Amino acid sequence: MRGLPLSLKRRLLPAALLAAFGCAAPVRRAAPPPGALLVVNARFFPEKKGADALLARNGRIEAVGPRAELEARARRTGARVQDARGGFVLPGFHDAHIHLLSGALALGWADLSEVKTPEDAARVMADYGRAHPELEVLRGRGWTYDITPSGSFPSRRDLDAAVGGRPVVLESYDGHAYWLNSAALERAGIGPTDPDPPGTRIVREQDGRTPSGAFLDAEDFLFARLRMNPSRAEKLAAYESALRRLASLGYTSIDSIAWDEPNELELLATLEKRGKLPLRVSVSPQLDGDLDLYEALRARYRGPKLRFGWLKAFVDGVIESRTAYMVDPYPGGDDRGTPRYDPDRLRARVREARCRGFAVELHAVGDGAVRLSLDAFEQAHRACPAAPGAPLDRIEHIEVVHPDDLARFKALGVVASMQPYHAVPGDGDSDAGVWAQNLGPERLKRSFAWRDLSDAGAELAFGTDWPVMSPDPLRGLAVAATRRNENGMPPQGWHAAQALSLEEAVRAFTRGPARALGIADRLGSLEPGMLADLVILSPEADLGRPETLWRARAAFVAVGGESVARTEDVSP
Repeated sequence: MRGLPLSLKRRLLPAALLAAFGCAAPVRRAAPPPGALLVVNARFFPEKKGADALLARNGRIEAVGPRAELEARARRTGARVQDARGGFVLPGFHDAHIHLLSGALALGWADLSEVKTPEDAARVMADYGRAHPELEVLRGRGWTYDITPSGSFPSRRDLDAAVGGRPVVLESYDGHAYWLNSAALERAGIGPTDPDPPGTRIVREQDGRTPSGAFLDAEDFLFARLRMNPSRAEKLAAYESALRRLASLGYTSIDSIAWDEPNELELLATLEKRGKLPLRVSVSPQLDGDLDLYEALRARYRGPKLRFGWLKAFVDGVIESRTAYMVDPYPGGDDRGTPRYDPDRLRARVREARCRGFAVELHAVGDGAVRLSLDAFEQAHRACPAAPGAPLDRIEHIEVVHPDDLARFKALGVVASMQPYHAVPGDGDSDAGVWAQNLGPERLKRSFAWRDLSDAGAELAFGTDWPVMSPDPLRGLAVAATRRNENGMPPQGWHAAQALSLEEAVRAFTRGPARALGIADRLGSLEPGMLADLVILSPEADLGRPETLWRARAAFVAVGGESVARTEDVSP
């Protein structure tokens, strides 16, 4: 989460040449055709023997081969030339799981990702409040469950003295918990007599009645009570800023989970009309929505830049708060967590969606929730086989999977949609935190089981879960291939048996998401005929040494052969 967006710099190509005599009228060059691009001095990953150049025209890759051969063809088309300076060229990154609006809005909030105690958080919010006297409500995100002892949550009292009378609303790093001060509770009208809403837990003080200020799985409830919805103009501005940032990180496609924004497709379509949609975006609304409306949206949004995605539902919560649903109990008791979606209703709804031609993605963190999801998909697939080329059903997160269920992913054609940076270890004992303690030693061995799933034939589609974690795909690739953090810790890798090769990890960040979306015939690899979506990495990236990715960045990014991001040190 600490990665800063890379700077972008617009570069204008000369439009005219002056003749030898100063009084002569300018002579205009013919504009290159859309997507006419020649990349030279390139190294391709995976390696393409004898190739050091790529030629794209009309938005698609025309050829990959020797520079001398492609330069002759490029001169005839007037292609722009991009020098990769020996950098690696990859298919553009595709984030399979991102919360676009949440991430976009959070860019302007206080960053709590580094706080270690409630007192640290209070100091950060006090500084943020002084810097933003114009804000009616102070927002922040990124605090972790480790800032208080295991089984407890921060209190409203920790914040009250630090910020005066303004409401404070702080979102946890994973979006599953909120921490409010007393002014925010008062604004929301939440008191001792309020029952827990369905699917939400209000953490209470020792009297068992008074809200402590902490809430679990309460986003919809709190947003409605706090009246904090941003305006349309604010959303559009936030989307535009976030998309520029994501492009600068090397993304050419993203799959956005629109859980909190039913109008995301329409808002992004507005940006597209304004020429401000640099990436390809699919949008996935809630499973529990109007399927008739979804059919109309799917028919309307199926273009090359903006399209309808999946239908999303939560099957469980998270391990830190023991709301993830497990096959076996959590340590120290009989509690296995509780499904957030009634299993019978889940099976019926997934089957109904499948039979109307929709693919579904299910949030399942615990191995019990993964099994419930696979059961629902198995029943739905028997009832209604998918049409050829349709998006594939997906399970999201899969922080732990039971060995008995590994082979079911391939058998059912269900994609394992995972976020490798979730598994970044700390410098200390990564098995000592709340998450690891709740999981227990036996399940830890099969957590973030990328290797086990890949060996069982599952298609992996990687994402970041931004703003839950850093949106930088290079960090995710580094963790996936090493199971170590940016400081090289732990030296042997954290449960390193689950690491992937870098080539497998790159596939999961490129071709895997494209295959999940049903568009791998035109996206996700650098072959002739494919869409010319690509990223050039900075020279620091040595893909034979994945640890170098911590220092690398995206140097040039193109969508359909057109530049959407370029860092200052790369010359055209």
